Amino acid sequence: MYLKLFFMDEFMIKTRMLVRELKNNEENGIVNREAFATVPPTVKYNLYAKERKLEPIINDLYQWDWNILISILA
Repeated sequence: MYLKLFFMDEFMIKTRMLVRELKNNEENGIVNREAFATVPPTVKYNLYAKERKLEPIINDLYQWDWNILISILA
């Protein structure tokens, strides 16, 4: 059990890296960022319409990555 949790922690993206990538994608016009005045702060990201065409590809990459992660942990 410990080994599986260790590997899951190693493969999960860190919050700081996720925020950096989302901000980079916002600057490049890939995603739209909507911030809400809540405590704690809430932020919502959406793909723009033309980037939404990439959604099936992104989903396929996610599924491929997930399958590899599961095979490593099995």
